[in-house]
Amino acid sequence: MKRRHTLLIVDDEVDVLDSLRHQFHRAHRVLTAPNARAALDLLHEQEVHLILSDQRMPGMSGDALLAEARRLQPDAIRMLFTGYADIQAVINAVNEGHIFRYILKPWDAVELEGIINQAAEKYDLLAERKALISELQEANDRLTRANEELARADRLK
Repeated sequence: MKRRHTLLIVDDEVDVLDSLRHQFHRAHRVLTAPNARAALDLLHEQEVHLILSDQRMPGMSGDALLAEARRLQPDAIRMLFTGYADIQAVINAVNEGHIFRYILKPWDAVELEGIINQAAEKYDLLAERKALISELQEANDRLTRANEELARADRLK
């Protein structure tokens, strides 16, 4: 079954939020936040799979928000978009927020849709990997217990 991903879009421009919500609402569950504080509140309340944040916002920049989002929901795929070429913000977003992509405004709708789809695929692959590692760990734990029981039974002989 295909997962319906939750996409959080953060931008202080209402028109941008409306446009992106409209573009992605059919394929994803879309949450929007007009600033970083509202976005962090949502991240405390709900599981989010994908985060698309503007860089330049009052109060907290997008790179700082994505770094905090990484601490709150480390599995979420984080993306930064902006109309400004701010190399320090890109460096911060990569180093602190471990972003998946940096997207320039104005965006191409088809390209952005492809990026969001790639991010969703990456989220699914990482979630599957995490589940497989957990299953492997449980199997290893069962095997360790079985070996200990065999060793005890051998000593009792």
